[in-house]
Amino acid sequence: MLTQGSLRLGRIRGIEIGIQPSLLLAFLLITWTLAGQWLPQLLPDRSGGVYLLLAACGAVGLFASVLIHELGHSFTAQARGIKVSSISLFIFGGVANIASEPETPRDEFWITVFGPLTSFALALLGGAAWYVLRDLSAPLAVLALILGVINLQLAVFNLIPGFPLDGGRILRSLLWAATGNLLRATRIASIIGQLVGYGFIILGLYRVLAARDFVGGLWIIFIGWFLLNAAEGTYRQLLADQTFRGVRVAQVMTPDPVTAEPGTTIARLVDEYILGRRLRCVPVLIGDRLLGIITVTDIQRVPREAWPQTYISEAMTRADALQTIRPTDDLALALRLLGGGRFHQLPVLDGDGRLIGMLSRADIIHYMQLHPSVAGARPPTSPSTTA
Repeated sequence: MLTQGSLRLGRIRGIEIGIQPSLLLAFLLITWTLAGQWLPQLLPDRSGGVYLLLAACGAVGLFASVLIHELGHSFTAQARGIKVSSISLFIFGGVANIASEPETPRDEFWITVFGPLTSFALALLGGAAWYVLRDLSAPLAVLALILGVINLQLAVFNLIPGFPLDGGRILRSLLWAATGNLLRATRIASIIGQLVGYGFIILGLYRVLAARDFVGGLWIIFIGWFLLNAAEGTYRQLLADQTFRGVRVAQVMTPDPVTAEPGTTIARLVDEYILGRRLRCVPVLIGDRLLGIITVTDIQRVPREAWPQTYISEAMTRADALQTIRPTDDLALALRLLGGGRFHQLPVLDGDGRLIGMLSRADIIHYMQLHPSVAGARPPTSPSTTA
């Protein structure tokens, strides 16, 4: 399940591959850095066009390397019986969205360590390609060398014990094995990860203020900010997952939701459902079969003057594009689906495929308010392994 706004590229062994818009900024920054600094030093006396072309190839090669790094995590998880729904590439690297936390410290260790091992292997491959090409094609040899060095840096950076980087997850697996408590191990690793994040921010500020390296310092600050938020967010994600484990969707969902028929116009839907009943989402049914759902966002895509003539079946999000859930499913699963950012509500279907309820973030918040024992938990973003 890709996050909202991601561009889907395809599937590899059942894993959706996507990129987020922020990757474009990373592409421009990397291309500019390679063309303006690295390539003129390693390959002097070439034209600006050659530098730009090689730099763009290097940026694409970096993103391919990050994808292969995440596939190293993902294939290992699959081999150990853990489902991986998607991989997203974004400005800070990549994230493999794993359906659940590993069951044992051993699983976590091997799933995590295969990412850096893959990057080390790519670094060796880049070095070998440079050795073979150095007397045949200087531009290709330099490109291979750059990709080898970048993969070496990627592997080493990920081994920093800043949770949720790979090094932090390896640390958590060791703490988990030592304490026998995943939540406690995650909390310790999260605190260390936050300290690492603060360290990056301080280093970035030093680079900006003392070394006058504005671009490099700002980039380090952003990395520190990302680690700081990711470390705390991952802990809260696990806390919510463990807190809600054993609670069934049927206990939290809104049963027998208000529904509409596909021949209803948008104008009537807005007047009688959205405004009249203060709804933001209405399931669309024929009989007891779900055709889709129509949300305020769907309605806003249709020009207002066309509302009286447009049927909701033309504007709705169809059922085959929705994520559904069963009433007997664990609420922790629903949290992961809602936390991914792509879905804001989940139709609840019984064993025969009939709609019996809807589950939204508002339902979960309401449940938390009525159950003080879970007040410390928050809906998560998504279980993941980060490069």
